[in-house]
Amino acid sequence: MKILHTSDWHLGQIYKNQNREHEHQLFLDWLISYLQTDDGMQVDVLLIAGDIFDVGNPSNSAKKQYFNFLIKASQTSLKKIIVVAGNHDYASTLEAPSEVLAAIDIHVVGGLYGDYDKAVVDLPNAKNIPTRIFCAPFLRASDLLSVEGDESIDSAIKRSTKTAYTQGLKALRKNNFNGLALATGHLYAAGSENNSDSVRDIQIGNQGVVKVESFGDGFDYVALGHLHRPQRVAGQDHIRYSGSPIALSFSEYEDIKSMCVVEWDSVDSKPQISEVEIPLFRRMIRVIGSRADVTTKLKEIQAEDASQDKLESWIEIILPDEAPDAVLAADFRQLASELGLKVFGVQMQKALAQTQFRAHQRLEELSPIEVMKVVLEERPDQEELLKVFHELLQKNLEEK
Repeated sequence: MKILHTSDWHLGQIYKNQNREHEHQLFLDWLISYLQTDDGMQVDVLLIAGDIFDVGNPSNSAKKQYFNFLIKASQTSLKKIIVVAGNHDYASTLEAPSEVLAAIDIHVVGGLYGDYDKAVVDLPNAKNIPTRIFCAPFLRASDLLSVEGDESIDSAIKRSTKTAYTQGLKALRKNNFNGLALATGHLYAAGSENNSDSVRDIQIGNQGVVKVESFGDGFDYVALGHLHRPQRVAGQDHIRYSGSPIALSFSEYEDIKSMCVVEWDSVDSKPQISEVEIPLFRRMIRVIGSRADVTTKLKEIQAEDASQDKLESWIEIILPDEAPDAVLAADFRQLASELGLKVFGVQMQKALAQTQFRAHQRLEELSPIEVMKVVLEERPDQEELLKVFHELLQKNLEEK
């Protein structure tokens, strides 16, 4: 049994007014090529653990990229493709073509809706190892349990998540199924590292961070999405984030992007886990230093770009706090222009440290809870008011 785990594609992303379509297409083409290699042809199942799109209502070109990829992938030796929604995805957008996609062995789960049986899928494989997966998407307000008594929202989110995985495993083990048990998830797990300012808070600030115990000990592998750096969770080798295939902001400029390949020889064997490094299609470079340091580095970048078969580098310049930013910023932009380089910003080190992710968000990307948290940010009774708002939101969802 061999699976390929990826996530957080963010198709359709517009970063600082720049369309990432070309980079995404290079990744998708490379992924198809990988699936046609000797190693890739042994993969039974492709798991995409959320945030397929960057926004809930993606552009037609982003949807075209997605569907064209799925068609090509279905023509490889893959036996099943699993797609679950992330917090950037609209469940309805992903699920709209689900019946058509099912005809070519692509299973899409946008939401749980309390139906755990529907989220459990048998996974065919070349070795005929009995395998099922609980396809857990990002858990939205309608999937969460009601707040009880004086319980905090944070506690309710954690309890809801643990309940979801407990019920998911129970549904997976129905009819005395004793094969491999896999799961997906799109969440922020405690014991993981978030280095990216392009990762949107899933719930309310740091609330909703899920402990690794929430998954229980019944799953043989948990394929996670949401964080963009590939990593294990809390030292657990079988609970992993695959990370995003391309750097989605300058905060990810040092990351090496990859996908997870997980293989079992039998039901009783431990998973063999490896990472397949994804080629770097465009460098996003953060240059930090003095005037002389930055000038030298810009010239080096120009020479490197000329000698490499990659898209032009994108550059962000970070200067010491004491530097006269207005003067230097103009000088560096002029130099970059003369060198034919693309500089996206020049900022002070202190300003960088104080940058909040909210500055990169658009209102239409935020959930109602996230918007309310911003509104109540300075209120001493924030927790109490958020709890009331959460209850009203749930009541509204139940009535629809």
